[in-house]
Amino acid sequence: MNGFISAEEAIRRLKYFKPTNQICILNQQLLNDHLTFVESIKIGINE
Repeated sequence: MNGFISAEEAIRRLKYFKPTNQICILNQQLLNDHLTFVESIKIGINE
């Protein structure tokens, strides 16, 4: 055993973890079909 868990096990654990206002994207097709880039905003210390 190398100390790592499989991707399937990681997803299984993340799907049912206590609510943290985070999301877990389960597959690339969801991103491709429903996520679009809108804009980027550069931020810095002096802004």
